[in-house]
Amino acid sequence: MSSLGSWLGRPAVRAGFISACLALLGVPAWGAPHYTQTFTLQPGWNPIFVQVQPDPADVPTVFGDPAVRAAVKSVWSYFRQDAPVEFLQDPAEGLWNQPGWRGYFFAGEERFLSNISSIQVNRAYLVHLGGTGNVTLSVSGRPSLHAPPWQTDSFSLLGLSVRTDTPPTFLAFFAPSAAQAGQDVYRLGTGGFFEKVANPATATIQAGAAYWIKCAGASTYPGPLQVDLGEADGLTFGRGVQQLTLRLQNLSSVARTVTLQQLAAAAPVVLAYRKMNDTTREYEWPYLSTLTPITLGAAATSTDETTLLLAVKRVEFTADTVESVLEITDDHGGRYLLPVSAEK
Repeated sequence: MSSLGSWLGRPAVRAGFISACLALLGVPAWGAPHYTQTFTLQPGWNPIFVQVQPDPADVPTVFGDPAVRAAVKSVWSYFRQDAPVEFLQDPAEGLWNQPGWRGYFFAGEERFLSNISSIQVNRAYLVHLGGTGNVTLSVSGRPSLHAPPWQTDSFSLLGLSVRTDTPPTFLAFFAPSAAQAGQDVYRLGTGGFFEKVANPATATIQAGAAYWIKCAGASTYPGPLQVDLGEADGLTFGRGVQQLTLRLQNLSSVARTVTLQQLAAAAPVVLAYRKMNDTTREYEWPYLSTLTPITLGAAATSTDETTLLLAVKRVEFTADTVESVLEITDDHGGRYLLPVSAEK
């Protein structure tokens, strides 16, 4: 049988155990694989969902582009309350005295009232834009696999993990989940206030947008395609970590074709995956870039999930620390971004 250790590096179970413990304790990895999320802001209110952790994360830096800074009046975010949320339909009615809302103000006498200081990953924001023209906001940072929690028996203001080119409808996205299927969804309309999605079977989800979504009961639903790394939030290969396991599961009633690809990076992580040679019946470790799309059957079938054993090819690293982003998409509009870091 071929030897994985011959080219992946030295086995060090102890270091791998320490790395896993740090991940469980919430200690950040040394690497910060970056992805840039882009929003087109229009005059008035803009509900956006930030899916990367900017660094630095302070509001003035994130909104530091001169054209953006000149046009943005305020940035608001909702912080969960113990009581069920009655969503705010019209932001223009005022967020000052609404429970759970906090804001940042860029100018005027209101500036000293700012009570948020940073932009956080997997959080929705209401951006109030002045002027008469659109501006483009670019937010760069480390993506996060962990989806935000749903508020039990209440509305949550959040975004969903979908593709920008072929997004799914609300009906298709929530069909596998009893907690969200058939529940009300509100999105910002052209009049500047939130309107109920009248036909979830035809209305598509916009990547990067935030919606008020009702959840009946408790839920941890991530979407029709579940990407599972255990407690980890990304693929982090410490010095002694050679292999990590990635599990993909189809929660929906329709088959899905899943594609994995690494996005362009200055010093990418060279990834391989374990594959059984049908002729020799031995394991091989081809490049992840050669992996053909994976077909996952409908939920509760023998083919509804697959497990990939991933490894790093350290002899091909171009730097001591390498970082990249792994994109996972399916043919029904799902999309996830996994940060990947490795140390030589």
